[in-house]
Amino acid sequence: MALRRRGLYSGFEQASRGTGGPPGRGSGGTDQTRYLRGAQVTNADGVAVLTTIYPGWYQGRTVHIHAKVQLSNSEALTTQLYFEDKVSDEVYAKVPYSGRQGRRTLNGNDNIYRRETTLTVSEEGDGYLGLITIGVSA
Repeated sequence: MALRRRGLYSGFEQASRGTGGPPGRGSGGTDQTRYLRGAQVTNADGVAVLTTIYPGWYQGRTVHIHAKVQLSNSEALTTQLYFEDKVSDEVYAKVPYSGRQGRRTLNGNDNIYRRETTLTVSEEGDGYLGLITIGVSA
């Protein structure tokens, strides 16, 4: 399957296009298509490196990445990572994202957005490098 680089959100493509999806599905997704999902193990220093494409968005939400830190077999920390609106605006102004209608929800209008989990992003080569430290008590 070709990578989806159009600002669509894996599992929520219908909602990403603004066409909704089956009623009552909630966070279960709007369709069966899944891509760009996986797991990454940290190194001895607790650092994980992930290479991906810029994420999509769906109606009512700002651009974000879901992240889960597995603490043990039965305990996990689940969060969402965000981007500054200015960075997302720059990315979505470029091809191939520019073919999609503009984002409707910015960070300040997203009821789940938390500044504390906004990535520090810098341009690197033809892409971006996003960094964040997630502290977990042992």
